[in-house]
Amino acid sequence: MEWFWHTLVICLIVVPITIIWLTVAIEIFRRRDLNAFQRICWLLVLFILPLLGAITYLIVSWRTVGRKQVSAGLPTSAPATPGSVDDLTELDRLRRSGVLTEAEFEAGKQRILEGSSGRHAAEEVGS
Repeated sequence: MEWFWHTLVICLIVVPITIIWLTVAIEIFRRRDLNAFQRICWLLVLFILPLLGAITYLIVSWRTVGRKQVSAGLPTSAPATPGSVDDLTELDRLRRSGVLTEAEFEAGKQRILEGSSGRHAAEEVGS
């Protein structure tokens, strides 16, 4: 009967914690708003203190997202972000290759500069 409790612990505790840990590690790699130093620091925390690091990261990232959503409603005159520069470059490439017309290019550029969905704006105009 001892094998039953070992299996139960593995299924209900070890597997979920491992999934949470892997999900947080992948998210750290995928986030574009973190610079290299911040990513390295989060990964070190995650490797040194796996469960505590993952929970801390989730709490901090939820608070950061909440602040970004509140400040997203405020108009800003910030320069173009690197992501929007990449999107504008992609739109220009599509226009030069003939995939987009001049009107579609201007519409996509306007969406990106207004801060709409970035990459999705280039895809919407292209289709």
